[in-house]
Amino acid sequence: MQLVHPTKKKLGTCPALFSRFFLISLHISAYEKMHFFSNNIKDAPDTFFHCEWLNDLRLNEAQPNDLDIFKFVLTDLRDYWPGTVKRKELESFKKTGGSMEKMSTVVKAACQGAATFDNEALQWKVDHKKDSCKITLITLGDLEFELGHFTLSKAPASQRHTHHLEWMQTAVTLSSRARVSPAFINKRLTLITGVSQETDEILTERTRDLEAINAKLQSTIQSLTDSKVESELNIFMEFKEILNAKKQKIHWLETKLKEMLEQQLGVASMTDHAPEPASEPANTTTTKKRKQSTPKAPAQKKR
Repeated sequence: MQLVHPTKKKLGTCPALFSRFFLISLHISAYEKMHFFSNNIKDAPDTFFHCEWLNDLRLNEAQPNDLDIFKFVLTDLRDYWPGTVKRKELESFKKTGGSMEKMSTVVKAACQGAATFDNEALQWKVDHKKDSCKITLITLGDLEFELGHFTLSKAPASQRHTHHLEWMQTAVTLSSRARVSPAFINKRLTLITGVSQETDEILTERTRDLEAINAKLQSTIQSLTDSKVESELNIFMEFKEILNAKKQKIHWLETKLKEMLEQQLGVASMTDHAPEPASEPANTTTTKKRKQSTPKAPAQKKR
C-alpha cells in the first residue's frame, strides 16, 4: 500500500517523519497499558489502583508460571502495596468454571478499570492484613460472587516516599500526554491509519480517569485540612474552658480570703474600743454604821 500525503508528496521519501510516527505509536502503546482507577472499589473510598498490563493472560492455555502478567499498585494515600502479579498467582480465577477465555477478558477489563462486563457489574474488594493485602474481583448479580484474587505485600515505610514520588510522576506524565497528544496524534495518524478516532476516545477516557483521581485527591487534601482546623479549634475551646474555670476558682478564693480578712479585722477593732468596767461604789451604809459605833469620849465635869 502506497501512502500519499494530501500535498501529493510521498511519505516514503521522508524517513524522519516515519521515525516520529513510530515514536508516537510507542507512546500510545505505553500509555494504553497504564490505568488508574478508584470508582469500582468496594467500601474503600480513599483507595486507588494503578495497573500496568505487561503480557496477555490466557487462562484457557498453558503459560509459564513465572510469566509477568501485570504490575499493580494499591495506595490509600498513605501506604503502598506494589507488586508484579505472575501467571501462577491468578490460578484462583480458574476455579469458578465457565469459559476461561471469557474469564481472561474479564480480568483484563477489570484491571483496566472497567465497572461492567456483559451488563454485569464488576467490583474490587480489598482486605488488609498486617503486611499484605488481598485484592478480590467480584461480580454483582443477584448475589455477590467471587471470581478470583491475588495478594500484594505492603511496602516498607522507608520506601513510602519513593513510591509516592513514582506514582505522582507517572500520573503527571500520563495526564500531560492525555492533554497534549490527542490533537497532535489525530492530525498525523489519519495520514496512515483510520484509528485516530479510537485513539482519541482511549486518551479521552484516560484523561477523565486522571481528572477524577485528581479531584478525589484534592477533596481528600481539603478534608484533611478541614479536620486539622477543626481539631485545633476544639483544642482551643477546651483550653478556653479550662482557663475560664481556673479564673473562676481564683476569683472565688480571692473573695473568700477577703471575707476572712475583713472578719478578723472587725473582731480586732471591737476588742480595742471596748469600755473599761466601772469601779465598785463605796458602801455608805457601812460607813455610817462605823461612825455610829465609834465611842465618844466622856465629857469632863467642871470643877
